[in-house]
Amino acid sequence: VANYVPQFNEPALFNDTKKETPTKRKRTIAKIKLEDLSKNTEIAYQEYLSFIDKNKNNKIYSNSIKSFSITKDFLYGMINIESSGNPNAISESFNYYGLFQLSRDKFSGTKPFTIPFDKWNDPKGNSYAAMEFWHSYIIPGLISKRSASLKLNPNSIFNFYMMHQQGVEGYLKVIEGYVDPNKRNSRVKERYDPLSKNIPGGSKWDGTYSGFINIWKNHFFEKTG
Repeated sequence: VANYVPQFNEPALFNDTKKETPTKRKRTIAKIKLEDLSKNTEIAYQEYLSFIDKNKNNKIYSNSIKSFSITKDFLYGMINIESSGNPNAISESFNYYGLFQLSRDKFSGTKPFTIPFDKWNDPKGNSYAAMEFWHSYIIPGLISKRSASLKLNPNSIFNFYMMHQQGVEGYLKVIEGYVDPNKRNSRVKERYDPLSKNIPGGSKWDGTYSGFINIWKNHFFEKTG
């Protein structure tokens, strides 16, 4: 089974370099409490190892565990862009919580998730909830036949982040429009309301698939370099 590892030096969306040429960028870190970010990255990584140990034979997670490896560098970047290392972070809409900005339905009460919601601001609890979410939903989506048919690069941390941020189905709908030369620079039909509501603060979207991807890439690289 292929073992994918999300990397910062593979920002290209696609495996087909004719669609997009990878660009190496120097990582920069926002002005935050680096000690908190580093400490909580270590906590998240230990929860990842614990998750693997507990679930390597669990049929819900085993294929994702075998197919995908997560590194400290990856976790550092995800925590940085989602919460800047602040375990008490809550989104302006009050719908996303903690280090990995998880919605309430990613905690116990929704199968297969097991972490109680009152653990959302506990770095260990939030990290473990993220592992359950990623391995049951994000990773299967990233390495799915549908993603492969679009030649989506599973080693790109940007693709992983966008599935975490937009949802697997939401991101793949955008990519399907983005790879179609007849749609890429055309306005999304009726400006696809869910997309118009999911733009980084202060950004102006021109209503096109390419514009949507470019806004999010700029936001992503401002945090991760």
